[in-house]
Amino acid sequence: MSPVVVVGAGWAGLSAAVELSERGMPVTLLEAAPVAGGRARSVRHSGRTLDNGQHLLLGAYRDTRALLRRIGVREADVFARMPLELRLHDPQDGDLHLRAGALPGRLHLAQALLGARGLALGERWRWLRAADQLRRQPPPDLTVSAWLAATGQPRRMRRQLWEPLCLAALNTPADTASASVFHRVLDEALASPEHSALYIPSRALGRVLPEPAEGYLRTRGASLRYGARAKSLTIRDGRIAGVTLRNGESIEADTVVLACGPRESTRLLTPHAETAEIADRLGRLEMQPIVTLYLDYGPATRLDPTMQGLLDGPLQWVFDRGQGGEPGLIAGVISGPGEHMNLDNETLVRTAARQLGRLLADPDQYRSAWVVRERLATFAATPAAEALRPAPQTPVRGLWLAGDHLDTGLPATLEGAVRSGLDCAQRLAAADRTAELPEPGAAR
Repeated sequence: MSPVVVVGAGWAGLSAAVELSERGMPVTLLEAAPVAGGRARSVRHSGRTLDNGQHLLLGAYRDTRALLRRIGVREADVFARMPLELRLHDPQDGDLHLRAGALPGRLHLAQALLGARGLALGERWRWLRAADQLRRQPPPDLTVSAWLAATGQPRRMRRQLWEPLCLAALNTPADTASASVFHRVLDEALASPEHSALYIPSRALGRVLPEPAEGYLRTRGASLRYGARAKSLTIRDGRIAGVTLRNGESIEADTVVLACGPRESTRLLTPHAETAEIADRLGRLEMQPIVTLYLDYGPATRLDPTMQGLLDGPLQWVFDRGQGGEPGLIAGVISGPGEHMNLDNETLVRTAARQLGRLLADPDQYRSAWVVRERLATFAATPAAEALRPAPQTPVRGLWLAGDHLDTGLPATLEGAVRSGLDCAQRLAAADRTAELPEPGAAR
């Protein structure tokens, strides 16, 4: 059996490779970068190992958590688990502090709203009634802003709760984001106290899934090649025949999983008539940035709770990296487009430091700072994007797709990437078994 070539060692590619290897299928994994992880990896930045973005998981990330168990990762070793707690600082309407309760099902959300600090009692009841209106599935062409208005969400609730959560989860502003995708996120994330629990990495992101997955694959004989950028695909007579690398090397293959991001996938698919329509759809996905700032204040500085929201820009969410063994290191996240993209790093750091100075009990001058910009971090999860996202199987026999930009119903999250990789591998394996079956009436 010739190896399945998986192009891309992000979380989708790694998930697909693990699933295929577990099913006894040989795998060759190609990655253009020197490390695995894709857009969720650890990098060396200005002499220090940093994650290329501040990522977290939810308890609702069932496939990611299950995959980690399969490759031998104990959650307690790589995550700090805590109940959903949102503390949002808002100079305009006053601060808001929500903490999820322990009652079963969605009652834990009711506990959070009724026990919210920063709201009058009457507001809490109005918020609770309004939140219940969001349980119904919205029309597919509706934006989040239109949905929130149609369901009568109070202005302050929209501004302090739903709109920040939408931007954080979909990396798309509420006025353009897909209501159906946001509904899916809320439906899964708020289903129970366990689903809404926060899983914040307690070690470098590369050691959470990429490195353990690499070890798992190697023990099963997979070939992992880094610095191997795909230049082109070879397609003959309607089926995949191989991959050519930038260094001129040709790799023959009758099965390829393209687990790159939308832009790289578009480049590889465009030259072929059989995949031109998919390439066109992927090329029309709008891409959104994420900027992460790291400020080192020294070990005496900490945030309580670990994650907090800011509504006065540019930082939107801040995290105390002390949970990951880096006391005093504060990570700040800016999702989506905005004026911050026009600021140089020095100006952006100074502005962020002024914001943090209003939060920290001991706001001494930061000792050092780093800025990580992912300009093509995710696709924009708009209503129009949902019609553009492809399925895993392509018209080319043996050519499959994986990635958080596929039709998963989820935004571009770690869970979306993992689900896509697993789904692709499972469908590939099923199709492979079907192809091996004899024709009806054929000699056995």
